[in-house]
Amino acid sequence: MAQVDQPTSTSPRRPQPPSRDRGHDPLLRRLNRHGFRLAHLMDFVGLYGLLLAVMFVRNGTQWPTYEVASYLLSFLLTTVVFQVSFYFAGLYAREPRLGRPPVLPRAAGPSLVAGGSVALLILALTGVARELGFRNVENLPVERALPMPIGNLIVLIILAPVLVAFVRQAVKWQRTRREGPPRLLLVGDAAEVTLARQHLDLAEEDGLLRVVGVVHDPEELSPAGVHDLVEAGHAVVVERGAGKESGFDDAEYETA
Repeated sequence: MAQVDQPTSTSPRRPQPPSRDRGHDPLLRRLNRHGFRLAHLMDFVGLYGLLLAVMFVRNGTQWPTYEVASYLLSFLLTTVVFQVSFYFAGLYAREPRLGRPPVLPRAAGPSLVAGGSVALLILALTGVARELGFRNVENLPVERALPMPIGNLIVLIILAPVLVAFVRQAVKWQRTRREGPPRLLLVGDAAEVTLARQHLDLAEEDGLLRVVGVVHDPEELSPAGVHDLVEAGHAVVVERGAGKESGFDDAEYETA
C-alpha cells in the first residue's frame, strides 16, 4: 500500500474537517495559520540558552576582553543564523504525523553550514570594523567585531541537532496531547485493508494511531478528497493502484 505521507481527516463517507469557532481557537492554532510554529520559539530559547550555558561553564561570570553586551549580541546573531539554516532545510515545515523521517541527521548538515556561516560573517564584520577604526574596551583595534569563541561555536554545531531533535519530539508530544493520536483512513479492497490492519493493530493498541475509517471503493475518495483530508491535519493510506479504474494514478494521491 502506498502511504500519502501527509496528515488527513477520516470517516468512510467523505469526512469533512470539524467546524471550529474561530473566536475560541487556541492562540497556538491561530499563530500556526500565520506560519508561526512552537518549534520556532523553542529552538530560539534552546539555542540561545545553550550558548549562554557553554559560556558560563567555560568562563564563569568573568567573560574575557569584550563587554557582556557584545557577547549577547553575538549570541543573538548566531542563534538567528542557525534558525535560518534550519528553516531552509525544511525543519520548520509542518511535518506528517506518520512516516516522519528522523530529525537528527536532517539537522546535522544545516548545523554545520550555520556554524561556517557565523564564522565567515564575523570575519567579514571584523574587516569592516577595522576599516572604520573601531576599538575594543582596551582602546586597541578590534580582534573580532563580535565575540564568538571558537570552542563555543564547535559545541553549538555538535549539540544544536540534538536540541532540534528533542524540540521536535516535544512538539510531537504536545500536538498528540492536544489533538490525540494520528487518525488514519484506509483506502483499498478488503484484502489489502485487512493486511494493513494486521500491521497497524499493535500501534493502535499502544495508542500511537487510530484507524477511523475504511473506503473500499476508490471512487469515493479522489486525490482532491485526499487533499482536503490532508489539509484537515490527518493521514490517509491508499492501496497502490487503487484509483487506476477511476483514472487516478498513485502519484496524484502521493502529491495530494
